[in-house]
Formats: sequence, C-alpha cells, structure tokens
Amino acid sequence: MQILDLQHQLRQLQADLEKRTQEVHQNFEQGQRLKEQLEGYRGRIQKEKADWFNYGHEPLLRELLPVMDNLERALGHAKRPEDFEALKQGVGLTRRLFLQVLSKFGVEPISALGQGFDPAFHEAMRAAETEEAAPNSVVEEHQRGYLLRERLLRPSMVTIARKPAARAAETKENEEAPMASQPEDISESEPAKEGEE
Repeated sequence: MQILDLQHQLRQLQADLEKRTQEVHQNFEQGQRLKEQLEGYRGRIQKEKADWFNYGHEPLLRELLPVMDNLERALGHAKRPEDFEALKQGVGLTRRLFLQVLSKFGVEPISALGQGFDPAFHEAMRAAETEEAAPNSVVEEHQRGYLLRERLLRPSMVTIARKPAARAAETKENEEAPMASQPEDISESEPAKEGEE
C-alpha cells in the first residue's frame, strides 16, 4: 500500500514537473517573442529617428523655396542700372516673406533699438557717448537677434549709449559734493570721558 502511494505521488510529481516544464518552455517562447518585438520596435524607432533627423526640417525647407524663387525673380529683373528700384522692392518683399516663414516656425526677431540693454538678449559690441539716448540703451543694432519661441536663438549685436565723459565727470562731482558737506562722526575721534562708560 505504501508502494502504491509512493508510485501515485511519483506520477503526480512527474505530471507536475511536466506541467512546469511546459510553462517554462511557454514563458521562454513568450520571452523570445517579446525580445523580437522589442528589437523590432528599437529598429523602427531608430529608423524614425534617422528619418526625422534627415527629413524633419522638410516643412521648413518647403516654406523657404518660395523665398528663393522671389530672390531669383528679383535678380532676373535687375539686369540694368535703372532696375535698381524694382530690385530694392523685390528684395523688400522677399525679406517680408522670409520673416513670415520664420514666424510660422516660431522664430521672431528681437526688438533691440531704443530698448534698455539686456545681456540675456543683447551682446554689446561697443559703447557710444551720446546725450540723445538714456545710458545703457541700445542706439545701434549691428546684427538682429532672434528667439525660437521663448528660447534665444541668437543675441542682437548692439551699440549701447553711455554718458559723455564731461557729463559723467560732472555727475560724479555732484554725487561726491553732498558727502563732503556732511559733518564727521566725532564719536570715534574723541576719547571717552571716564564717567560716561
């Protein structure tokens, strides 16, 4: 009877082992399929990334082609010196079209002229003495700066105003004059009397 019980237990254990072996085999196959799917996914992502890198700027380039067409038309019309005014108008129109394309893609020019100097958006190329503008304001723009949405794409290259040297010296003297007329603090210069401590 004990042998029969042991044989029965052995058959159950063998059946359980076979069942577990099948589960392991199924899990292994499922893992292999998931691995293959993941590798396929990685391959698709890499291809999409490469396509985006190679062709992601295609919409921008499509928008820029009419700008090139207008430049070519403007140059084609400017064959004689008397065509200069037409060339100037054509280039002006092309510039406006180009700014519209940039704006469509989130690129906006930075307004610098007449503004206060801001190192986050402006790069000072030089300073010019002038009484016609407030000190540290932008009086000349050498190269326009641009923002890509809220991010700085390129700073504006500018000249900033500063007070003329003679006026700056007068201002400094005026600032120092009230200091000279103030009475000195005599508490430090006089020795303390014996009873006042």
